[in-house]
Amino acid sequence: MLEPMPVSHSPRGGVVIRGGAFSWGHMKTECMLILIWVMFDSALTVKIILGMLLTLFYFFLL
Repeated sequence: MLEPMPVSHSPRGGVVIRGGAFSWGHMKTECMLILIWVMFDSALTVKIILGMLLTLFYFFLL
């Protein structure tokens, strides 16, 4: 019988499932990167890559 994975709360506000690499903060960052990519262009240009880097810095510094 399958047992549920233990869940704990990370200090940064995300939910961490032990035994896996999932957190809501990480998913929020991934969604923002995809949103920026879709909004501006379907090709990865320098402008898009810089926008993604700025988004990463925003989420990791706040």
